[in-house]
Amino acid sequence: MGITIDQNNNLYVADMYSRTIKKVTPDGTVSVIAGNGDNALVNGNGTNASFKLPEGILYLNGEIFIAENDSHVIRKIDSNGNVSTFSGGAGATTNGGFVDGNSSVAKFKCPSALTYGNGSFYISDYCNDRIRKIDSNGNVSSVAGSQGNGSNDGIGTAAGLNAPDGIVYLNNKIYFVGSGNNAFRSVDLSNNLVETLIGVSAYGGASYGDVLGIGNQARFGGPYGLVVSVLDPNIIFLTDKGNHKIKKINLSNLEVTSFVGSTQGDKDSN
Repeated sequence: MGITIDQNNNLYVADMYSRTIKKVTPDGTVSVIAGNGDNALVNGNGTNASFKLPEGILYLNGEIFIAENDSHVIRKIDSNGNVSTFSGGAGATTNGGFVDGNSSVAKFKCPSALTYGNGSFYISDYCNDRIRKIDSNGNVSSVAGSQGNGSNDGIGTAAGLNAPDGIVYLNNKIYFVGSGNNAFRSVDLSNNLVETLIGVSAYGGASYGDVLGIGNQARFGGPYGLVVSVLDPNIIFLTDKGNHKIKKINLSNLEVTSFVGSTQGDKDSN
């Protein structure tokens, strides 16, 4: 489930399992703006449209963009509520795939999250183990990673990624989590250098844990979502799904601290 916000503090939620896009106004009013609950890829206006596991969501200049996991496409909702396939439609009928090229021929497989910066969208292409880019002309290219789970740092497609998920753009860098290797990583867009910043980007139990600390001292357990603080751009909040916690990352020193949550449950607290 993804969440995004507009300039009027309205929240937009990709409600995966109800297969709808919902709007939450500042007074708490919830409404469905797109999707009718059918498990299908159908374009149309508002609730005439259908989705298949909408996951990542991004509000941008009056439009909403959605990484649709089970249709393997990127969808768009325009300011009039019209839902269309923005990119990856060629893969929707083939159970996804991997093809770079114009958006009409490009294919994704289980895209899970997206962000925007410098005129381009960046997509966590979860099942392809890649970070993909959609430029202003609709051309899709691979920024980092190659087919097959990996954990090594490196330049562009020489780097290994494992189920990339939550992703944010900040200062000409992409920050993302490798949910398959429990790491917080970055891509420098000036040279496409992939680096593991926090955690140990590796297979097996060595990478999994619940440890606070700095850089490779820290451990996550299934990191999932990322968001940049609106108060301090050096702070990123991370959903540590397997540990049932929200953790805080300070980019200035790569320190990981606990923000909220201590164990599985639904108890409120101060």
